Amino acid sequence: MQTKISIIFNNIVRFLCLFCIFFIWINYYYPVFLPCVIISLIITSILSYLLTKISYSRQDKIKITFEREQKINSLVLALEHLTHDELINYFYLVIVNQYDYAKKTKSNITINDKTIIPIFNHGLKIEDYLNCYRKTKKSKLVIITDYVTSELNEYLGKIEHSNIKIVTIQQFYTRFIEPTSILPIMYPTFIKPTKLKMKQLIAIALNKKNAKGYMLSGLFILLTSFFYGHNLYYQIIATILFLLSLFSLVNKKYNTINAEDIF
Repeated sequence: MQTKISIIFNNIVRFLCLFCIFFIWINYYYPVFLPCVIISLIITSILSYLLTKISYSRQDKIKITFEREQKINSLVLALEHLTHDELINYFYLVIVNQYDYAKKTKSNITINDKTIIPIFNHGLKIEDYLNCYRKTKKSKLVIITDYVTSELNEYLGKIEHSNIKIVTIQQFYTRFIEPTSILPIMYPTFIKPTKLKMKQLIAIALNKKNAKGYMLSGLFILLTSFFYGHNLYYQIIATILFLLSLFSLVNKKYNTINAEDIF
């Protein structure tokens, strides 16, 4: 997701690029400076406004989709931690809200002549599928799962079980969970990655393990300075890199934290 600063920067760059394009071509056909600037500003402002509205509309849709996927991923993570009995209880609680005549047993849920079995074990595998098939035989079976493994997909391409239907959690979420908002009791949320603090970034930059890199970079820039004009600038940069290399070796403050242990 873009930050506010990056969005503002992108809008400014887009505005300037559009303004320059309009100014170049308007000035080409009507070479009077001030009117060209005013007309270009008006056209650019209108177009930028429209593009910004479209962009924000798309971002809102992307944000909603992203948040929905996060909820489904959290739900799958929760379901993977449940026992089979707990899975049956949860799915029965969700389904019975819309089908009050649904029934449950220790191993499955039934709606009329359909048997429903939830399986969440990092994908529906061939052995899971066959176990369900053996239990239900010729009755109509619905398997609810997070996703179908590639091996099972390949297997299903070779056979035909018209009485078995596989429903993904995405489909079930849209049809049953989203309208009711019923979630498992133990519902985990994803941990947001923590950003490094400035002190940690400095500790990484000035750790003694980077001394060799600074030294080699300084040598490369110093050698390069002999082949180009204005070599004073190269020599200044090389000097800074050599000083960083020396400081990284001798400083104690920033070597108390191991760069590899920060992450």
